[in-house]
Amino acid sequence: MIRHAGKFLSRFWSPEGGPYALLVLLFLMVFVLAPLLSARILMPFVFQTAFWLIIVAGAFNVSSRRSIRLTALIVAVFSIALRVLSLSVFATAIEEVEIFLSLVMLSIFALLMIQNFLVTGRAWGHRITAAIAVYLLLGLIWSRL
Repeated sequence: MIRHAGKFLSRFWSPEGGPYALLVLLFLMVFVLAPLLSARILMPFVFQTAFWLIIVAGAFNVSSRRSIRLTALIVAVFSIALRVLSLSVFATAIEEVEIFLSLVMLSIFALLMIQNFLVTGRAWGHRITAAIAVYLLLGLIWSRL
């Protein structure tokens, strides 16, 4: 049973299997957590944690090349560390750098999703999923701006 769950999760997170994990997180963020945050039902920390999960999921899903994934993961962890530091120090400069890094990461995710799933000859299901994920990523980029 555990082996089957591991296989399912590895397909769910792998870039060869499609950007499904990223799409699920984007849907939750945009259509569930954002309205709950605006209604003040949800604490901002939960919303920020979901955003960090999107950054990490995007780092894993953008490319099948290990070097690109590692670079994206390092920048994602650096962005998360800056956000935690800005929450504890109350420094606006650190927060602006974190926002800039997250914008860069989301833009890179969108561009690599376009390159890896929409341009190359992938299955139609992966292409449709990637197109929806890119659309939602563009919405997140706009909201961060």
